[in-house]
Amino acid sequence: MITETLMTFVIGFEGFVSCAYPDGSQWSNGFGTKARSRWECIDEVEAKRRMKSHMELDSQHIKLIFKNVKQHEHDSLVSYCYNMGRGGCTEAVKLSAQGKKDAAAWVM
Repeated sequence: MITETLMTFVIGFEGFVSCAYPDGSQWSNGFGTKARSRWECIDEVEAKRRMKSHMELDSQHIKLIFKNVKQHEHDSLVSYCYNMGRGGCTEAVKLSAQGKKDAAAWVM
């Protein structure tokens, strides 16, 4: 479940940028989600909608790997996946699911 607390936490790190900016291999806007084009500008309401949608996909990815994830672990991993991408966070999720918290922290 994506909570307001989790969203507020991530927003605090991401900040809001209305118009697209170069972000690694993509153009991003809002709270760090992929922009639809390099010229796109969005408002904060749309940015929060996109962020929550993105986090819900991250959450599903985590829950497929980590069946009995606790809410605090879930939130930490969603935040990490939001920043790294689902491919980039999978190893840490797998290690967490195996109870190897120190190794997951090292990977992160």
